[in-house]
This record gives sequence, structure tokens and C-alpha cells, in this order.
Amino acid sequence: MFERVKRLNYKTVKNNLVVAVFDKENSLEQLDQALDGYVVKAQKKGLISTKVGNVTEIHGLNLLRAEKILFVGMGKTNDVTRDSLRKAFASLAKKIDKNDIIVMDTFKNKSLDLSLVAEVMAETIVINKYKFNQLKSKDNEQKEYYFKYNATNILDDSFNRGRILGTSTNSARTLVNLPHNYMDAVKLADYAVE
Repeated sequence: MFERVKRLNYKTVKNNLVVAVFDKENSLEQLDQALDGYVVKAQKKGLISTKVGNVTEIHGLNLLRAEKILFVGMGKTNDVTRDSLRKAFASLAKKIDKNDIIVMDTFKNKSLDLSLVAEVMAETIVINKYKFNQLKSKDNEQKEYYFKYNATNILDDSFNRGRILGTSTNSARTLVNLPHNYMDAVKLADYAVE
């Protein structure tokens, strides 16, 4: 579901990019240089929101091969918590597309470990992409979403742990959504054994 991209060149990558933007402290120098200083200017003008839960979409401005860049507002670096991460990533889940590259190093923070950020991100995206389609005649399979990430450290275990937590939550949601004639006590016991 989450695949690591080892090298990332902002100028040549074709995939859309996902980056974090904090209030005042950011690690977006390389991206800003690739966009000829646009990121800093846009942030000063208020075009890129740092408010938690806001996702600002900026198109490549013909300076990058990436079609768009999603700036995930993270708030102040000292105020980041699990709950604020969930709020930010729930908003991201609505806009992120298959094969977008999440630039994890931009999410580095003094108060939270990057592996925790990866875990919460995966869990939140899986939960927010959930749709109950099981009783529909068409399209009753849950889609698997594939995303790519770039980071100096390997975060596969953290992403996988978050994916498992999100999938478990979605399984419980499916059980709750099934009517009695589809999920009685015997079927529930069989489901639990599986």
C-alpha cells in the first residue's frame, strides 16, 4: 500500500507531491528553489495555509513535471499532537490520489517521531478511504490504495502498522453496517474465527 521512493528530484518527478507546511518553521527549501521562490512568497501572502486540516493545492506552475503539489497544513510545530495529525491527514485523504508521493521529511517535527507520523497517516488515510459497498450489486470490493513516500529513513513498518490499524477499524465498521440477515450470531462467530 505504501512504497518507498529512494530518490526524489522535484524538477523531474512526474507524480504529484504531498508536503507538510508548518507555521513559520518548514523544511521546504529544495521545493522552494525548484519553484523559484514561490513557496515562501505564497506562504507570506497567505495563499498556502498552515492551519491544521487545510490542504492547499498548487499546480506545478510549469516549473515542475508534477501536475500538482498538496500542502498539508500542520499548524505550529510545538502544537502537533496525534489528534492534530488525524485532522490534517483526514483532509489529505480527500485529496490524495493513487501514486502521489508523500515527502515524509517535510513532516519532521521536534515533538513527534517521524515513524509515529507515518503510522497515524496510514491509519487515517485507510479509515477515511473506507466505503461500505458490500450489499451493492456492483463495486462491492474495497479498493486498495497505493501511495508512495520519500524519506531518508525506511518507514515501511510504521506505514504497515497504521494500515493494519485502519483496516481493523474498517472491518469493525463493516460488521456494524451489516444487517441481521447477513450477520447473525453464528456468522459473527465464524467471522471472529477467521
